[in-house]
Amino acid sequence: MTRRHAGLALLHFNNGESYFNQFSPYFWVSQNAATLQSNVPFRQVVGNLTQPNNTFHDHLIANGLSPSFID
Repeated sequence: MTRRHAGLALLHFNNGESYFNQFSPYFWVSQNAATLQSNVPFRQVVGNLTQPNNTFHDHLIANGLSPSFID
């Protein structure tokens, strides 16, 4: 966030990683992968933001989740 959107990171999160993580799906997937693997179905429906969604899809798979993916 600080590299791609420095102004927003400062404004909304005061450049604080721990504060930012409270709102980050990447962080929560990593922290709760075991629970999510057994209890939460994932479906991603992708529009114009294909690359960011592909990156998140890869993150889900790396954490042992099997999302359905519709682009």
